[in-house]
Amino acid sequence: MLGDDTVPGRLSTKRRIKRFTDLPSPSTRSVTFRHSPTAIRRSTWLVADTTETDLDTERRTDTETEPQRSFHGVDVGLLEGDEDLVGLLLEATATDREGSGDGPELAPDVDVKANPTLRDGDILVISSKVVSLAEGRYVDLEAVPVSSRADRIADVTGIDPREVELILRESTVLGAIPIADIGPGVDRLEDHAVDPEAASAALESLPSLLVTFWNGRFCTNAGIDLSNSPGESATLLPADPNASARRIREEIRDRAGIEVAVIVADSELSYRGGSVDVAIGCAGIDPVDSNFGATDLFGTPKLGGVDLQADELAAASALLSGQAAERTPIVVARGLDYEVDDDVAVGTDSDLIRGGLWPVLKRTIQVKIADTVPIRVPFGVS
Repeated sequence: MLGDDTVPGRLSTKRRIKRFTDLPSPSTRSVTFRHSPTAIRRSTWLVADTTETDLDTERRTDTETEPQRSFHGVDVGLLEGDEDLVGLLLEATATDREGSGDGPELAPDVDVKANPTLRDGDILVISSKVVSLAEGRYVDLEAVPVSSRADRIADVTGIDPREVELILRESTVLGAIPIADIGPGVDRLEDHAVDPEAASAALESLPSLLVTFWNGRFCTNAGIDLSNSPGESATLLPADPNASARRIREEIRDRAGIEVAVIVADSELSYRGGSVDVAIGCAGIDPVDSNFGATDLFGTPKLGGVDLQADELAAASALLSGQAAERTPIVVARGLDYEVDDDVAVGTDSDLIRGGLWPVLKRTIQVKIADTVPIRVPFGVS
């Protein structure tokens, strides 16, 4: 366990890892992780600092040549729609630290010197919001005609009927979550509010979430977002996030000669009551780190090891990008070992459903029967 004080030589998580909300300067957009030479998921200790150089060398004796793994936020300015995202990214991360001058002009308040420079092997985790804005995937709510079907659903959910109309166009509605009506005894969203009045207003504007099936995956409200959208508009998810990731990666290679991997990330509701960033598209990196059957410390083949590394990178990057006014829509993950793959994509939930739903139901029925009927059936017998 990370930071277990009962194990000699390990560092306490509580003592060594700083809360990202307690960083000394809001302009700091880099977090450095130092690991043992083993893979990240097997790392026995972790130190986080707020600079690109790890100043804390306590209890380190054999890691002088060890590569740093780090996450760096990138500010490209406030996007309002139809911008050249790759051009802004290359300007914001130009090697000369003053901007290359060849791409679109950055906003005056963008501090280029606070951004990292891009390197071969970097992994870019990009918010789906800015990808959508750059691709013109946003809609003026005032121009959305509302159907009677959307009106009926809006009446029972409290969601803006125009947003409901867009959700119906983009996805299949499966159900609804009344987040404003969840009763006592449950971890309520209001319990985590920094401003109770603002939280109450947010719940009044969106008291329910629709459970939807969009582009082969389950999500809420078809991924449609009214926050951080220009004017009175709603931002839709990229039509094909994997294609968006490929296009961004190819443009960076063609325009700057830099080989990177790209992950398009979006925040989604967790069954625990909050949200977490997940990968909805990728290019240049396999979204799954396949180590199934690798032996554990005792030489036994392990059932796990199929790590959803694109999702893990998306979640880790969210510690810097945030979901409010951080203005850090792109995070550079650096120093991570991965295999470059040009023929991969983030899979869909429907793939798992088609291949796994019937076996799951069948085995569940067998377990229920075995739990109630005193008849033993050997494993593997249908």
